Amino acid sequence: MSGATRRPFPHNDIAALEELLTRIRSQFRRVLIVVEGVYSMDGDIPDLPELIRVKKKHGALLMIDEAHSIGVLGATGGGIGEYFGVDRADVDLWMGTLSKAFASCGGYIGGSHAVIDYLKYTLPGFVYSAGMTPANAAASLAAIRQMRAEPERLVRLHQRALLFHRLADQAGIDTGGSAGTPVIPCVVGDSPALCPAGQRVVRARYQRLPDSVPGCRRGTGPVAVFHHERAHTRADHAHGGRPRRGTRSPRNRSSGDDIVR
Repeated sequence: MSGATRRPFPHNDIAALEELLTRIRSQFRRVLIVVEGVYSMDGDIPDLPELIRVKKKHGALLMIDEAHSIGVLGATGGGIGEYFGVDRADVDLWMGTLSKAFASCGGYIGGSHAVIDYLKYTLPGFVYSAGMTPANAAASLAAIRQMRAEPERLVRLHQRALLFHRLADQAGIDTGGSAGTPVIPCVVGDSPALCPAGQRVVRARYQRLPDSVPGCRRGTGPVAVFHHERAHTRADHAHGGRPRRGTRSPRNRSSGDDIVR
């Protein structure tokens, strides 16, 4: 919609980004670097301090999509900025959703007063948009307060993610470059094998379907696994995701979206 020129660089490759900026930065008045706080299909984390260094060196702007990192990374769920301990003002735009870790609906954009005022008065979506409902705002605020009051929830989340990662490795499942996050892709490798894999997951009574191109890179076809600290117990992981006698399946639990995307 903006008409801006797009220039992709290899996944999470900051050296390639810097080489690209060195080559083309002088051709554009403004450059905006956009990355994710946690990559939703790969489960890895960008080196935010290095990104800040590169953006300052080349006079660029930096935008972080925290859809999968807010409420997950950092000691109190403050996201990738808290995880790396950077000055939040070094990132020009913080974007995120309220529909994942905060169990509500909607999204947000954070930045300096000048940037936010500019967006309010210039973005087409604000011309006739309606504000967030009080119920959604209250739900998100309650989730943030609970997250800060009960940091043990984040501890359990990461403990179970590490357990699943270890069990997947032991089972010979390719988890790509995922590390340190609850987003763990189980890489199938080709589309013909993807549908049967997804069907087995559904038969095991787990929610969600697998992702393929264009949701992930061609030739990978990962089944992306998302963990929720209430949705899965240690026994669930150790049992390989199969429903156990005398327990409720994740589909019937009240905690929302669970594993296979």
